[in-house]
Amino acid sequence: MRAHDNSWIFVILALALLILPVAAFGELSPLNISISHPIEGDSFYSHEISMSFSFNETGNFSCAAQIYCNNSINSYSSFTADSLQQNSVVLQAENCSYASYEANISCSNENYSGSSETVMFYIFETPIITFINPDDSAIINSSEENFGYSIDPDSESLIKNCSLYIDENESAISSSVHNGTNYFDYNLSEGYHSWKVSCVLIGLAGETIESEERELFVDYSAPFLILLSPILPAYDQQEIPLIVNATDAFSQVLSCTALGLPTLSSFEIQNSSVYESNLSVPPGNYAFNITCLDLANNSAYMSGSFERINFSVATDNVTYLPNQNVFITVNAPQSSRVNLTVSRENTSVSSLTSPPYPITYVFASTSRLGNYSISAMLSYANITFYRNTSFAVSNPNNLSVSIDSNASVAEAGAPIRFSSNVSGNINAVSYAWDFNSDGITDSISPNPIYAYTLPGTYHAALTVNDSYSAASAGKNITVLGRFSITVIAKDTLGAPLIANITLGNTSIISNSTGVSVFQNVLGGTYALNATADGYYPYSNTAAISENQNITIYLSSLPLIPIVQISSPENGLQLSSSSLDFTFKVLHNYTTNCTFYSNEGGNWWAALSNISEVQKGIDYSIAAENLTTGDYTFKIVCKDRFGNSGFAQVSVSANIIAAPAEPSYPEMDAAEQALSEKQAYYDSIGPQELEAANLLGITGTTGMLSDAQDRLSRARRDLSDLAFSRQSDEQIAARKREIISDAVSHVDSIPDSIDVLGSSEFVKYPKESELLNIASAFISAKGLKIDERTFLRANSGLQQLFSIDTKAFSVVLYRNGIEQDVSIVSHAINLNSSISNNDSVLSNLALVLYIPKNVTDSASKVNFTGNLENSNVLRDDPIIELPVAENITYTIGGSFDVQNANSISILLVQKSATVSIPGITGFAVSERTAIWPFNYFSGRLGSSLGLQILVLLLLITVYVGYTVKPEIITKPVAAIKGAVSGKRGTLRAERYPQIQQFQQNAYPGLQKPAGEYQMHYPSPLRYENAANQQPYYSLGAVAQQQKLPAALGMQYSYVASSLQRARHLIEENSYDDAASAYYELRLIYTTMPESIRAMLYPQMIALFHQLNLCYVKGLLSSAKSLIASEDYKSAALIYEKIEKAYRILPKELKYHVFMDCFDVITKLERNKEMLSENQKAPLKKTGISGKGKRGRLKSRRK
Repeated sequence: MRAHDNSWIFVILALALLILPVAAFGELSPLNISISHPIEGDSFYSHEISMSFSFNETGNFSCAAQIYCNNSINSYSSFTADSLQQNSVVLQAENCSYASYEANISCSNENYSGSSETVMFYIFETPIITFINPDDSAIINSSEENFGYSIDPDSESLIKNCSLYIDENESAISSSVHNGTNYFDYNLSEGYHSWKVSCVLIGLAGETIESEERELFVDYSAPFLILLSPILPAYDQQEIPLIVNATDAFSQVLSCTALGLPTLSSFEIQNSSVYESNLSVPPGNYAFNITCLDLANNSAYMSGSFERINFSVATDNVTYLPNQNVFITVNAPQSSRVNLTVSRENTSVSSLTSPPYPITYVFASTSRLGNYSISAMLSYANITFYRNTSFAVSNPNNLSVSIDSNASVAEAGAPIRFSSNVSGNINAVSYAWDFNSDGITDSISPNPIYAYTLPGTYHAALTVNDSYSAASAGKNITVLGRFSITVIAKDTLGAPLIANITLGNTSIISNSTGVSVFQNVLGGTYALNATADGYYPYSNTAAISENQNITIYLSSLPLIPIVQISSPENGLQLSSSSLDFTFKVLHNYTTNCTFYSNEGGNWWAALSNISEVQKGIDYSIAAENLTTGDYTFKIVCKDRFGNSGFAQVSVSANIIAAPAEPSYPEMDAAEQALSEKQAYYDSIGPQELEAANLLGITGTTGMLSDAQDRLSRARRDLSDLAFSRQSDEQIAARKREIISDAVSHVDSIPDSIDVLGSSEFVKYPKESELLNIASAFISAKGLKIDERTFLRANSGLQQLFSIDTKAFSVVLYRNGIEQDVSIVSHAINLNSSISNNDSVLSNLALVLYIPKNVTDSASKVNFTGNLENSNVLRDDPIIELPVAENITYTIGGSFDVQNANSISILLVQKSATVSIPGITGFAVSERTAIWPFNYFSGRLGSSLGLQILVLLLLITVYVGYTVKPEIITKPVAAIKGAVSGKRGTLRAERYPQIQQFQQNAYPGLQKPAGEYQMHYPSPLRYENAANQQPYYSLGAVAQQQKLPAALGMQYSYVASSLQRARHLIEENSYDDAASAYYELRLIYTTMPESIRAMLYPQMIALFHQLNLCYVKGLLSSAKSLIASEDYKSAALIYEKIEKAYRILPKELKYHVFMDCFDVITKLERNKEMLSENQKAPLKKTGISGKGKRGRLKSRRK
């Protein structure tokens, strides 16, 4: 009976079926059961199994059907069956991997004893056909095509044959199907075809699998081209038509390339249509060819040639004076002659030109007014070309004159100098000046001097004449007199005021009646100002044209302080770097004043303060270190009640005289474009604005701000070039460089941005992604550590940060060109325990993993900010980055932003020298085992006590181990003669081979005697097979047994060594685990027998796990040899596998059963490749036994 977890069910059933009939009737007759389905060794691809069976006796029977997998009942059914009939039952073989199964039927009734029958069968994963080539909807230009496909997963042993179907018809069949890529070759006719692959699986049912159906298009006929133009040998026009006609049997569009045509390199033609284009080419000879491809890359070729000639006739002017010579220039091919004719009305003059060209003729017959025509005829390359032009002979009408004077306003009696400027005259001109508009000529000189005696406004006029025509010009002159002006100052109530009256540059203090008299004032407009204590200053203008009285009114001061700046004057042009200010305050209280400066209209800066300013007293203050520019200065005064007043003046500083600023149209256009772009980004929505911020377009340090700064600096640098001592060529080159740099930065800013999609998520990386990241980091850094140890060492760090990711897919528009860009931004949120610790942060790094569904190369990833100098660990891509609060990068092109959630970031430690709060046990920079103390690294520990314990341990080992054992690098190499037993628990005392194994292969690891009886581990369920029975807590055992101090130390050491060995196995560090096992065995031999009994289960369990690793390694080697078709070496490897497999416990055999089955199947299939002494069928490893009635049960593969 099998030793299954649910075996008690069958025990009760068997007892019920056997004991009850015997008790009632005595001994019962046996019953023969025949299972017709499934058949022994058959293969299935579904977990639903239909069982069919029959009896050799009559009657009704009580039956039970069950399916076994992994040493346990997978499915069970109890039912009643009829005699001599084909009975059936359907069971579900679920929750088991694809492996071998056993089906069992047990039946009995009151007349027949219980009997059962068992058959073995297989359930395999259904293979999938995957296409390799050609792609779906592929276009090919050959009649013979190679169809490639593969079977996934690798399962060539499950395929009988595969067939290629073209247009639903079986076209080819292959019985040789192998792992990897398989091919069919087939000849196709032109047109559209469908194709697929169908395969027949092993098994009696003959199940089939089919691939997807794909389509392809076959076209191997070349297109047909006709050149319609240019076909003439020569052309004289600047634009020459290109006309091509194209036809093709299948393709709707042809792609064409042109060689030899300077303005055309490629174009497309619709099928059965004409392509037309105008070629703008300079004069010369052209030989060209055109090649057109259809969709299948079938090509057609044509060529042509032509000459573009230069034929022209031109005159040096359009209009001529009578008897003026006309210069006619003719240009034509050098080997040609031109017939030139000049005509007017019914008269013509002809001439035949000769090379070399260009040639100029003089036509002098222009005495008659009118229009003349010129015609030219050229015969070249059997083609006649014509050119026509014209000119006119007419009288001139271009005489013009302008006048100027040294003064437009003058005092009466002052002389005024006039000047004239005449142009367009044919002959000498005469001058006639009229200064007072009385129609009388006052002067005939070109540049006269004249004085007006009376005040007034006059118009001076000049007329010139050259006998063909006349022209005139004039100018207004104002003549001023002197007058007496009386100014009367009053307050708003009409009372006279004593005030300081200023008219122009003259100041007078009014008398007690408020009167001030200004004598002999020249006529004109003057500034009129007045000031009086307790009153607002008065300011206005006065137009003086006669003697007059002017009354002004001053308003009394309010309660606020009145600040008056007496110097400098507003609008002063300053040439010094310092400026003195004088001011006073009119107020009834003392004030505190602050002096401010504003340069270029930017911001106000406080320069100095003056406290306790008294009423009406002048104070001085200075502004120093001024540079060229515009300044506004302001004095603000405030009393103790908070009332304030101010006054300000503006000055222009020109410290070093510089030439006038030239104009730069490119800079003006760039500034206008930047202003428009700034206005656009100020108006976009929040999603577009966020994308623009991530791209570095907006923001205080973005492209817009940077471009503005560059334009300002460019203006400054261009101005500074005025003082450069470089040559003109160097200055011009520098100007081009400055303007180009500033304009290029403006042009680099996108005109607009559209967000196509966005996503936002928090990502936690998958294990496969973490392993991929760890592998790249370890390889790039040259670390001696495996991936899982690396991840375990850094696992604590992943709890100290989180990542918020945003992704955008955008389209940028720049100068009419669209650009697809993807943006990814990771916000790194670090725990405060490390974010505020600079020494810890400097020892950390971020490793960025971007999968291929986002991008396939690190060269396509562009980081922003200070992350541009990142370290590429692997190009597919995995990138090391410094720890930052934000990581933003762009990827050329667009991708589905939802795929951004597959991007992962791992936080790792660069070295193990810095302690991170809350994280212990790091071993990243070097491979350090997890020991109680670093024994093998040479560092015996940091404490003296540990050093003493190690010394005592080594002495104990040396004394106890008197005979040096054989060193075993792979534990299974010493196994000789161990075997696997029957179903159930394997006991060492029942098998002499196991005792021999314990004595020979493991000296000192003998089974303890007495009360400690050891057994091999019993079979476990498949899912728990990898985990051995729980290990003893050796520390607890030592405490319970009250061990001596030296043995207690050995127990502590053994406990850590066992932990280390298990840890190394988990990390796939099998050689290190074997070394740890060897060390444990040395100590094991020195211990008392009673203590060895407690350690024996864990030692033997560790050995079996190492042996399992050894078998897996041999299987990997055998598969590699089979793949390279070295079957002889693979067979030798399999003999080692067979020996090691025998001594594995049954629960561990299930780990390698399918791999063993795969290897032996391939070796059997290719046994003809082996040498003669290996041609016999290879022995299959398995467990066999006899049934109850003496029949051999099926050997399980």
